Amino acid sequence: MSSGTHSLLRNVETIRATPYDVFSHLVPRLMPFIKTVIIYFVAWLPTSQPTVASAILKCLPIGMLLPFVAMQGLSMRSEHTYQRRVFVGLILSAIGDACLVWPDPHFITGMIAFGIAHIWYIRAFMHQSKLRPFKAIPFLLFTILGAVILYPGLTGILIPAVPVYIFLVNAMGWRAFSRVDILSGDWTWTKVFACIGAVLFILSDFIIGIDKFLIPFNGARAIIMSSYYGGQAFIAMSSVNTNDIAVKLRDRKRKLAQEVGEIKPHED
Repeated sequence: MSSGTHSLLRNVETIRATPYDVFSHLVPRLMPFIKTVIIYFVAWLPTSQPTVASAILKCLPIGMLLPFVAMQGLSMRSEHTYQRRVFVGLILSAIGDACLVWPDPHFITGMIAFGIAHIWYIRAFMHQSKLRPFKAIPFLLFTILGAVILYPGLTGILIPAVPVYIFLVNAMGWRAFSRVDILSGDWTWTKVFACIGAVLFILSDFIIGIDKFLIPFNGARAIIMSSYYGGQAFIAMSSVNTNDIAVKLRDRKRKLAQEVGEIKPHED
């Protein structure tokens, strides 16, 4: 075996997975989610006539993410803390989805469910991560800006409730970004997925606020649901056991080395 091949096999675990490596590993496992999202958009049941069927159809994609996260491990061991917390967040999100199908006062109930879901996501993102308080600054500004923009359309209990919710969803974004520091090399694709998911979730909620409290506009629902499902999918993908991808990469590199004739099959 050549020294170059020895080096390749010895250092394969340090080679960072490419986007292709990650998505080729994840997409087949996300097919139930992808199919139910397509069904939701194809059916596109009217929101003016809320039914149990429309609630089920809306919740199905999130329901399909639950077994995806569960496959990453849900034991009470510390290595599955992140997955457990994301799993609980998804369950609470599904409850929130069902509540939002019906008009007020269920909107408040749904907002409470999503607020608690964000707390669980925050707890997940805080697991084994650095504080990095400076990264909270833009999210604090987004919180203030969002509350100011939406305030004119708020009444009653929504006046205190909406700013609290805005704070929670932006705190979730801060904690997601606190897990990543590109400049120092402290990042993985799963951590980046959490950041993407948080941004999409924040976008979805902001569009809900604009459409519900300020200016209803055509196309709002499509933007809300596409960004929401995307956000939840990326948060779910952030729970992936990276060891599975590492094993896949090692097998691919070993197979490549075998194909070029530098090592014999099954040789260590």
